[in-house]
Amino acid sequence: MNQAHFLRFCFANRLILKVFVGLAIGASSLLLVEIPLGRAQSAADLLPDVPQEQPLSEAEKSLEEGLIALAQGQYEQAIAAFDQAIQRDPNFVEAYNNRGIAYGELEQYEQAIADFNRALVLDPNSAASYFGRGTVSHKLGQAQQAYDDLTQAITLMPEWVDPYINRGLILTNAGLREEALQDFSQALRLDPQNVIALINRSSLYVRTGEYEKALQDANVLIDLNEGLAVAYNNRGIALAGLGQNQEARQDLEKAIAIFDAQGDMEGKRRAETFVRVLFQ
Repeated sequence: MNQAHFLRFCFANRLILKVFVGLAIGASSLLLVEIPLGRAQSAADLLPDVPQEQPLSEAEKSLEEGLIALAQGQYEQAIAAFDQAIQRDPNFVEAYNNRGIAYGELEQYEQAIADFNRALVLDPNSAASYFGRGTVSHKLGQAQQAYDDLTQAITLMPEWVDPYINRGLILTNAGLREEALQDFSQALRLDPQNVIALINRSSLYVRTGEYEKALQDANVLIDLNEGLAVAYNNRGIALAGLGQNQEARQDLEKAIAIFDAQGDMEGKRRAETFVRVLFQ
């Protein structure tokens, strides 16, 4: 896969994972949100400037049509365009990768896996293909396959943030908290303002009772985005763990208000549960 193709693959990659974002003290229910992963900035910034491209081939024109449809959420239209690109160039790795993404968005995971597999036959060193297959494998409940693929993506591109975040989530779900913290921390060393990594790490610090560290990450999140409900949720729980109950309640009530304003009734319900557990 050439560099321009890899850039476009990463731009289009909108696969979603559920992300761990908080556990109330003494409670057993986990608050989860869905956040887009595979952002262009994390991988594309690692590559040198791409020289001016030659005029697009017919296959590349079809690919571009598919990428536009993919960005607009028109997944079936995107698949049709990627089909045409593959018909015009059966070895077009990027078309398989992006068609895999579109299938993933439609929750047609087996077709997505098949496309990532084909891409890897054509280009065994494609970090993007391993990342895509690992992300979809996680959705299928295939934790070991997902872990292995994300690890391979990291091996091939160790400065790409997103595979660390997804692998950290898998480790979290497996109960391997220290290993998960290492992955989230590595993501933050590479990108200190990465919101998803900060959410996950602050939440995991809450889970492990490291409230000072959870508080630090939550403060950074709020500095980055004052409207992020989960940041106030996590900070409120951390403050409660540190015995600062008045401030904790204020943060949790603010989280409830933001969840409500955003129409996130599940987040609101869980934050309300935290208040009841902590203060009643």
